[in-house]
Amino acid sequence: MSFSRAKSRLRRPPDKRPALLCYRLAPLVLFVSSILFLSRHLALNPKEPSSSEPFLEVDATTESCYKSVRSLTSSPSGQDHTFDPSPTFPRSKHVKRDQALLRRFGCLVNEGERFLEEGLVHATGRFSNSPQDFGNHPFRDNGWSEDTANDPNPWEWDEVLDSISGGMPPMEQIFHVRLSQDQLFNNAYHRNLPNTGAEYVGHYIPPSSLIIMTDTYSPRYWVGRHGVAEDQIVEHIPRLNTLSDAVWQVWIRLTDQPGSLRYYAVENIFNEVTAALIDYLLLRDRSRASIVTWEHRVTYGLDSDEGKALLATPNSIAVLWLLVHRRDMLGRRDPRVTIFNPGMSRRMIWEFIPPGQQSTFDDYRAANFSRPGRLGRRDLNSDLSPSMSKAISKETSVDEPLGQRWGYLIEKGKNHWEQGILPAFEGRSPCPTPQWTERDLVGDDALDTGWAWKDEPGKDLPAHWKNAFELIPEGNQAGQNQETSFVSLDHNGAFTNTQCSTEVPPTLGQYYTYILPNAGAIITTVAYSPESLLREYGVPPQDMPTRLPAVHRTSDVLWLVWQSYQYQPSRFRYFAAEDILNPVTKPLLDDIFLARRGTINVPWSRRLTFDLRSDEGKALLGSPNGSAVVWVLIHRAAVLGWREVRVSVFNPGGNMRCMIWDLVPIGKRAVFGEVEGR
Repeated sequence: MSFSRAKSRLRRPPDKRPALLCYRLAPLVLFVSSILFLSRHLALNPKEPSSSEPFLEVDATTESCYKSVRSLTSSPSGQDHTFDPSPTFPRSKHVKRDQALLRRFGCLVNEGERFLEEGLVHATGRFSNSPQDFGNHPFRDNGWSEDTANDPNPWEWDEVLDSISGGMPPMEQIFHVRLSQDQLFNNAYHRNLPNTGAEYVGHYIPPSSLIIMTDTYSPRYWVGRHGVAEDQIVEHIPRLNTLSDAVWQVWIRLTDQPGSLRYYAVENIFNEVTAALIDYLLLRDRSRASIVTWEHRVTYGLDSDEGKALLATPNSIAVLWLLVHRRDMLGRRDPRVTIFNPGMSRRMIWEFIPPGQQSTFDDYRAANFSRPGRLGRRDLNSDLSPSMSKAISKETSVDEPLGQRWGYLIEKGKNHWEQGILPAFEGRSPCPTPQWTERDLVGDDALDTGWAWKDEPGKDLPAHWKNAFELIPEGNQAGQNQETSFVSLDHNGAFTNTQCSTEVPPTLGQYYTYILPNAGAIITTVAYSPESLLREYGVPPQDMPTRLPAVHRTSDVLWLVWQSYQYQPSRFRYFAAEDILNPVTKPLLDDIFLARRGTINVPWSRRLTFDLRSDEGKALLGSPNGSAVVWVLIHRAAVLGWREVRVSVFNPGGNMRCMIWDLVPIGKRAVFGEVEGR
C-alpha cells in the first residue's frame, strides 16, 4: 500500500457508532439499575399496608405454625418432631418444662414469646402500626349489617359472672350482637365485591367489663374456604375484617368507658389448633378429665409455656391485637387466661389485669410446671365409680403394661362376659329382657317418650367406613348409598314420666346413626344418652328415675331403631362408633394405639383387632363405649344366639377415634383380620 493511501486513511474521522450506542443505552441501563436497587431495598424493608388496605391479624409465620400443629394433632407422641426454643428467650436451667407440650405445641410457645416480646412489651415490627380509622359508619361502609338485642341470660355463664361482678346484670345492660358481612363492599383493590358471609356473634356486658364471643367466622376464613389463593385474600375482604377491630367498634358504641374492658371470653371453641391445646391441658392438669367445670378451671400467666401457647392460638389473636392497638385506652395490662369445659363446649376467658390490681380468678400456673392437686373423678364426672376415679387419676406412662393403668376395665370386661353375656347365651340370665318394640318409638301409637325421629334414606357412608364394609360380603351393597339410612333421634320434647305420672322437660339426648340392613350394621356418629346428660346437669342419682323417659338406654334405643329397618333382627352383627370422646374410652384407645402402633394416627389399613382373650378386648368391653354391646348381647341373646365377640379399633385422622364390634355367629368367619398377639 502506497504512502499516500495510508496517509488518507489516517485523515478519516473516527467511527462514532460505539459512542452513540452507549449514549442510547445509558438511560436503559440506569432504569434497570434503579429497578434492581428498589426491588432489593423493598425486599429488605417490606412496605407496611396503607390505611386503605385490609389488615390481617395473622402473618405467614403464624399461619405456618398453625399448619405444623394441625399436622401433629394426630400424632401426640411427637416422635418425628423436636422443639427448637427461640434463642432470643433463654431459659433458666431450674425451670421444669413439659416436654410433651413442647413436642406438640412448641411453635405456638415460640409464637407466643414473639407476640409477648414484639407486641405487648416493645411494640416493634408490624405491631408498631397504628389502628385503622373506619370513620363514622364502620360497619355500613364495609358491607356489614348489625343486629343488636337485649339478652336475658348468656348461656351457662352465671358462675363466671358471679366471680366477676357478683351476679347477672340487668337484662337491659346485656347485649347480644350479631355482625354479618352480607352486603356488597369496596376496598383498595376492587369495587362492588360480593359479601364474604362472615359472622361475628357475641354477648357484650359493659357493667361486668366482659365480652363473650360465641361465633367467630372471619372474612379471611370464608374467602379462603371459597378457594381464593392465600396471596390474593387481601384483595377480596373488606377493610374492616378482623375480629379485634369489629369487637372494638361494637364495644365503644355500647359503653362510654371503653377502657373498662377487662374480660374477653370465647365459647364453643372448635378450631383444630385451639381445641387440641385446650384438650391436652385439661387432660393433663385435671386428672385426665375432658369435662372441667368452672369450679375446677385452670388459669395460666404469660410467664408460662401454656399461657404463651394459648396466646398464639387462632382464638386468642384478637386478644393480642386488642391489647396492642387499643393500648391508648386500655393502658398496660397483665393478661392471664383461664380454660374450662362445662360439657361439649371448650371455653377460654382472658383477663386483662390493670397495674397494681389482683386477678379476679384463682392463682395461676406459672413458669415452673407443676400439676395441681389431684381432683377426684367423681367431682368432675359423677357417672364414674370410685374405682374408675382411682385408676384414671393414676399417673402412668404409655410404656407401662395396659393392666397397670386399666386393670379395673379389664376386670370389668371379664365380669361382663362371665357373669352377664355367657349366662344369657346359656339361657340363665338374671336380667329380664325389655319388652319394648319398634312401635314404641315410631308411628302414631308410639309411646309418649319425647323422642323426635328423622330419617334420611340414601345418605352415603363416610369413606373410612366404606373401606371397612368392603370386607363384608353383604357390605359391598351397603357401601352404596341406596342401601343406607341415616337416622337422627333427638330427645327434644316434653314427655310423661311413668314413675311420677307428670310431664317432664326433655333431656336433650341425641343419637345419630347409620343403619345398614343388608350388612347387619349400626354406626353411631353421635351418642349422648339422656342419663349421661342429666348427670352433667347435676341431677342426683335418686331423682334420675323421675326425669328419664321410658326408653332411654343406648342399647334399647338403637335396638329399636334396628328392628324398624330389618324384619330379621337376628341378622344384626356389627356395632360401630366414631368420634369417640368419652373421657374414659378416649385415653384407653390412645394408650392401645401408642403401645401397638407408636402413634394414635392408625388408619383402617393398620387397624387393631382383639378378641375377649386379650386384655385390650376385655378393657374395651368394660369401657363406657362397650356397655351398649354388653346389654344388646344380654337382652337380645334369644334373638341373636351365641356369638364370638371381637373388636377392631382405628383412627383415620385427627380425633376421629373409631371402634367396630364384630359379633360373629357360630359357624361364620370373622372378616376384619387376625386378632393381635397377646
